[in-house]
Amino acid sequence: MINGNEIGSFGSSSNSEFEEVIELLDRLRSDLLELRKVPLMEDKYLVDRDDILQIVDDIRAKFPTEFSTARRIVEMKDELISGAKREAEELKNRAKEEVRALIDKQEIVRQARAREAQIAEITRQRVEEMRKKAESDASDIRQQAASDVEQSLRHADQILGQAREDIRKVWNGFKK
Repeated sequence: MINGNEIGSFGSSSNSEFEEVIELLDRLRSDLLELRKVPLMEDKYLVDRDDILQIVDDIRAKFPTEFSTARRIVEMKDELISGAKREAEELKNRAKEEVRALIDKQEIVRQARAREAQIAEITRQRVEEMRKKAESDASDIRQQAASDVEQSLRHADQILGQAREDIRKVWNGFKK
Protein backbone atom coordinates (compact mmCIF):
# COMPACT_ATOMS: atom_id res chain seq x y z
CA MET A 1 0.00 0.00 0.00
CA ILE A 2 1.26 3.47 -0.78
CA ASN A 3 1.25 6.07 1.93
CA GLY A 4 0.58 9.77 1.41
CA ASN A 5 4.25 10.70 1.73
CA GLU A 6 5.21 8.44 -1.17
CA ILE A 7 2.53 9.93 -3.38
CA GLY A 8 3.42 13.44 -2.28
CA SER A 9 7.09 12.88 -3.12
CA PHE A 10 6.29 11.56 -6.58
CA GLY A 11 8.34 13.61 -9.01
CA SER A 12 10.33 15.29 -6.27
CA SER A 13 13.57 13.36 -6.70
CA SER A 14 16.17 15.15 -8.72
CA ASN A 15 16.54 14.72 -12.40
CA SER A 16 20.09 13.63 -11.67
CA GLU A 17 18.93 10.12 -10.66
CA PHE A 18 17.06 9.81 -13.92
CA GLU A 19 20.03 11.15 -15.89
CA GLU A 20 22.37 8.69 -14.12
CA VAL A 21 20.08 5.81 -15.12
CA ILE A 22 20.11 7.03 -18.73
CA GLU A 23 23.92 7.27 -18.64
CA LEU A 24 24.20 3.72 -17.28
CA LEU A 25 21.87 2.42 -19.99
CA ASP A 26 23.93 4.23 -22.61
CA ARG A 27 27.10 2.69 -21.20
CA LEU A 28 25.51 -0.80 -21.24
CA ARG A 29 24.47 -0.29 -24.87
CA SER A 30 27.91 0.92 -25.80
CA ASP A 31 29.58 -2.04 -24.06
CA LEU A 32 27.24 -4.43 -25.88
CA LEU A 33 28.06 -2.84 -29.23
CA GLU A 34 31.78 -3.21 -28.59
CA LEU A 35 31.64 -6.91 -27.78
CA ARG A 36 33.93 -9.24 -29.69
CA LYS A 37 32.50 -12.11 -31.71
CA VAL A 38 33.16 -15.67 -30.68
CA PRO A 39 35.37 -17.26 -33.32
CA LEU A 40 33.57 -19.64 -35.69
CA MET A 41 30.12 -18.74 -34.22
CA GLU A 42 27.91 -16.31 -36.04
CA ASP A 43 25.95 -13.86 -33.84
CA LYS A 44 27.72 -15.05 -30.66
CA TYR A 45 29.70 -12.56 -28.58
CA LEU A 46 32.03 -12.67 -25.58
CA VAL A 47 30.63 -10.75 -22.63
CA ASP A 48 32.28 -9.71 -19.40
CA ARG A 49 29.54 -11.03 -17.18
CA ASP A 50 30.64 -9.20 -14.02
CA ASP A 51 30.85 -5.88 -15.86
CA ILE A 52 27.30 -6.26 -17.27
CA LEU A 53 25.92 -7.35 -13.89
CA GLN A 54 27.56 -4.37 -12.21
CA ILE A 55 25.95 -1.97 -14.71
CA VAL A 56 22.53 -3.61 -14.17
CA ASP A 57 22.97 -3.37 -10.37
CA ASP A 58 23.96 0.29 -10.71
CA ILE A 59 20.86 0.94 -12.83
CA ARG A 60 18.68 -0.69 -10.22
CA ALA A 61 20.30 1.33 -7.44
CA LYS A 62 19.85 4.57 -9.38
CA PHE A 63 16.23 3.98 -10.39
CA PRO A 64 14.24 6.85 -8.97
CA THR A 65 11.88 5.93 -6.14
CA GLU A 66 9.06 7.23 -8.34
CA PHE A 67 9.28 4.07 -10.45
CA SER A 68 8.61 1.82 -7.47
CA THR A 69 5.92 4.21 -6.24
CA ALA A 70 4.36 4.24 -9.69
CA ARG A 71 4.48 0.43 -9.78
CA ARG A 72 2.73 0.30 -6.39
CA ILE A 73 0.14 2.80 -7.64
CA VAL A 74 -0.51 0.62 -10.69
CA GLU A 75 -0.81 -2.46 -8.44
CA MET A 76 -3.17 -0.54 -6.17
CA LYS A 77 -5.22 0.59 -9.17
CA ASP A 78 -5.42 -3.01 -10.39
CA GLU A 79 -6.57 -4.14 -6.94
CA LEU A 80 -9.21 -1.38 -6.85
CA ILE A 81 -10.44 -2.28 -10.33
CA SER A 82 -10.53 -5.96 -9.40
CA GLY A 83 -12.45 -5.16 -6.20
CA ALA A 84 -14.84 -2.90 -8.09
CA LYS A 85 -15.45 -5.65 -10.65
CA ARG A 86 -16.17 -8.15 -7.86
CA GLU A 87 -18.50 -5.69 -6.16
CA ALA A 88 -20.24 -4.92 -9.47
CA GLU A 89 -20.70 -8.65 -10.09
CA GLU A 90 -22.13 -9.08 -6.58
CA LEU A 91 -24.50 -6.14 -7.13
CA LYS A 92 -25.54 -7.59 -10.49
CA ASN A 93 -26.20 -10.98 -8.89
CA ARG A 94 -28.19 -9.39 -6.04
CA ALA A 95 -30.19 -7.37 -8.57
CA LYS A 96 -30.92 -10.56 -10.55
CA GLU A 97 -32.11 -12.27 -7.36
CA GLU A 98 -34.32 -9.29 -6.49
CA VAL A 99 -35.77 -9.30 -10.01
CA ARG A 100 -36.43 -13.05 -9.73
CA ALA A 101 -38.11 -12.49 -6.35
CA LEU A 102 -40.27 -9.69 -7.79
CA ILE A 103 -41.21 -11.87 -10.75
CA ASP A 104 -42.09 -14.68 -8.35
CA LYS A 105 -44.19 -12.27 -6.28
CA GLN A 106 -45.90 -10.99 -9.43
CA GLU A 107 -46.61 -14.56 -10.48
CA ILE A 108 -48.07 -15.32 -7.05
CA VAL A 109 -50.21 -12.16 -7.25
CA ARG A 110 -51.30 -13.07 -10.79
CA GLN A 111 -52.23 -16.59 -9.67
CA ALA A 112 -54.07 -15.22 -6.62
CA ARG A 113 -56.03 -12.80 -8.81
CA ALA A 114 -56.86 -15.58 -11.26
CA ARG A 115 -58.03 -17.78 -8.36
CA GLU A 116 -60.02 -14.86 -6.95
CA ALA A 117 -61.74 -14.36 -10.32
CA GLN A 118 -62.43 -18.09 -10.55
CA ILE A 119 -63.94 -18.15 -7.03
CA ALA A 120 -65.99 -15.03 -7.81
CA GLU A 121 -67.36 -16.68 -10.98
CA ILE A 122 -68.20 -19.91 -9.11
CA THR A 123 -69.88 -17.85 -6.37
CA ARG A 124 -71.85 -15.83 -8.95
CA GLN A 125 -72.99 -19.06 -10.64
CA ARG A 126 -74.04 -20.60 -7.31
CA VAL A 127 -75.91 -17.44 -6.28
CA GLU A 128 -77.69 -17.45 -9.65
CA GLU A 129 -78.57 -21.15 -9.24
CA MET A 130 -79.84 -20.48 -5.70
CA ARG A 131 -81.90 -17.49 -6.92
CA LYS A 132 -83.46 -19.57 -9.69
CA LYS A 133 -84.15 -22.41 -7.26
CA ALA A 134 -85.67 -19.98 -4.76
CA GLU A 135 -87.85 -18.42 -7.48
CA SER A 136 -88.89 -21.88 -8.65
CA ASP A 137 -89.63 -23.02 -5.08
CA ALA A 138 -91.54 -19.79 -4.40
CA SER A 139 -93.54 -20.26 -7.59
CA ASP A 140 -94.30 -23.87 -6.60
CA ILE A 141 -95.31 -22.76 -3.10
CA ARG A 142 -97.54 -19.98 -4.55
CA GLN A 143 -99.17 -22.47 -6.92
CA GLN A 144 -99.63 -25.00 -4.12
CA ALA A 145 -100.95 -22.28 -1.81
CA ALA A 146 -103.30 -21.02 -4.52
CA SER A 147 -104.45 -24.60 -5.17
CA ASP A 148 -104.87 -25.20 -1.41
CA VAL A 149 -106.76 -21.92 -1.00
CA GLU A 150 -108.97 -22.73 -4.00
CA GLN A 151 -109.62 -26.21 -2.64
CA SER A 152 -110.29 -24.78 0.81
CA LEU A 153 -112.64 -22.19 -0.70
CA ARG A 154 -114.49 -24.92 -2.64
CA HIS A 155 -114.68 -27.00 0.48
CA ALA A 156 -115.84 -23.96 2.48
CA ASP A 157 -118.33 -23.19 -0.27
CA GLN A 158 -119.64 -26.77 -0.05
CA ILE A 159 -119.88 -26.53 3.73
CA LEU A 160 -121.65 -23.16 3.45
CA GLY A 161 -123.91 -24.56 0.75
CA GLN A 162 -124.71 -27.52 3.00
CA ALA A 163 -125.20 -25.18 5.96
CA ARG A 164 -127.61 -23.03 3.92
CA GLU A 165 -129.46 -26.08 2.86
CA ASP A 166 -129.68 -27.25 6.47
CA ILE A 167 -130.80 -23.79 7.61
CA ARG A 168 -133.48 -23.72 4.90
CA LYS A 169 -134.72 -27.10 5.93
CA VAL A 170 -134.85 -26.03 9.54
CA TRP A 171 -136.48 -22.77 8.58
CA ASN A 172 -138.96 -24.45 6.39
CA GLY A 173 -139.64 -26.90 9.27
CA PHE A 174 -140.51 -23.99 11.53
CA LYS A 175 -142.75 -22.43 8.99
CA LYS A 176 -144.92 -25.41 8.63
